[in-house]
Amino acid sequence: MLPTSGWFIPTTTTSFGETTSARNMEKVWKYLMDDEVRQIGVFGMGGVGKTIIMHHINNRLVDETCEFDVIWVTVSQPFNIRNLQRKIATALNLVFSKFDDEMRRASKLYAMLSRMKSYVLILDDLWEAFPLAKVGIPVPTRENGCKLVLTTRLLEVCRKMDCRAVKMELLTEEEALNLFFSIVEVHQTVLTPDVQEIATKVAKECSCLPLAIVTTAGSMKE
Repeated sequence: MLPTSGWFIPTTTTSFGETTSARNMEKVWKYLMDDEVRQIGVFGMGGVGKTIIMHHINNRLVDETCEFDVIWVTVSQPFNIRNLQRKIATALNLVFSKFDDEMRRASKLYAMLSRMKSYVLILDDLWEAFPLAKVGIPVPTRENGCKLVLTTRLLEVCRKMDCRAVKMELLTEEEALNLFFSIVEVHQTVLTPDVQEIATKVAKECSCLPLAIVTTAGSMKE
């Protein structure tokens, strides 16, 4: 049985620096909707919000009932082919036999993915480039209507995977401060007088990274 469309992913916030976040998301979305671009690499330093952006992309694909099915796989470290094959198989509801070696797994994945049309395979947190054929992923083409999107900290991974690279921009200092205040307000009914000074320091120390600001602000108490 082929898998159905992707699942909606709950997101922790929709306002983590709207201008920059919206701009980052629209860059990715533009390439997803571009028939000439088949492989997209979203890159940037840890904490810049790559995964959150892709959560919103995933949900937008699901909500707008586009022609794409969505397959989400979190890769992370340590990377190896067998683990990636297993994770993709799980997302596809495909069960490997205990006797399946790497090549046979690749063959089964390739056969199943080839029967699908117009899917977006999202590989989140990829640290190493790899040959698609070795895993069992068909090369995305206009003919099969499929797309590959990966997130990584490394531009080199995007290049080696032959992806159109999309760099994630950092929040502006104003956006970082607004994000800090919005999170603090959730945890405090009244903002204390020294919050402004703390917020400015946090925005600078967190280098305008949304995930670091959310963590710091969320941990504050009255």
